[in-house]
Amino acid sequence: MKHDKLKNIGQQLNTVKLIDRFVTLNLEELYSLRPREIVYNPGAHFKNLDLIPANKLKGRQVNFLA
Repeated sequence: MKHDKLKNIGQQLNTVKLIDRFVTLNLEELYSLRPREIVYNPGAHFKNLDLIPANKLKGRQVNFLA
């Protein structure tokens, strides 16, 4: 359900509370089902940018370094 389709703030808050409760109750299962190949620390590949030659940096890396 998209939050912009909800009729009022009360419905939005109720939806957030329901999602929070679901995640809280099912956190262990959700964590165990997560894909292992995804990098969950997006800053990990930005650690040593100063060691990479400037012509090999990608767009986001250049912006991050700047």
